[in-house]
Amino acid sequence: LEKSSKDPELGAWLTKYKGIYENKKTMKPIKNAIFDFKKHSKKIAIKYSKRNDVIEITYNQLIKEISSLYNYYKNNNIENLNIGIISENRYEYITAYLSSAFLNVIAPIDKEMTSDDLSKLIEKFDIKILFYTNKTKETVLSAIKGNSTLKPINIDERYQYIIQEEY
Repeated sequence: LEKSSKDPELGAWLTKYKGIYENKKTMKPIKNAIFDFKKHSKKIAIKYSKRNDVIEITYNQLIKEISSLYNYYKNNNIENLNIGIISENRYEYITAYLSSAFLNVIAPIDKEMTSDDLSKLIEKFDIKILFYTNKTKETVLSAIKGNSTLKPINIDERYQYIIQEEY
């Protein structure tokens, strides 16, 4: 990390997200990614279409959003929990998945699952946080009815708030 101290932007980022690269299980790949941060930060990491627009996400943006979700987990003591993600293929699925992997166990869930099957899966895998979207909302709300131990997070309603609040 000493090499990064010559770059104020990277140094500030490393200080803010220190916990991510200190995770012993993932330390080597994370350190490699961090040292390549400056080199690749402005390159396009992901392209996707939203309505009629093509959205381009740089590595810098991607890392910042993953880090923001990671900080949300840390600030809310969300660690060593099972987190479910039920969503269509979309950018936010990627960031929710990657940020969760640092501190928690991920359970990707088929977006076509019925509410009965989802309810059983939530119970079987002890899901404590469930990311979902407006398209999966009806199924999710039906499946979690009466479940007071699960925290649902609607990506379409809360994602941007969490990203902005935690960064």
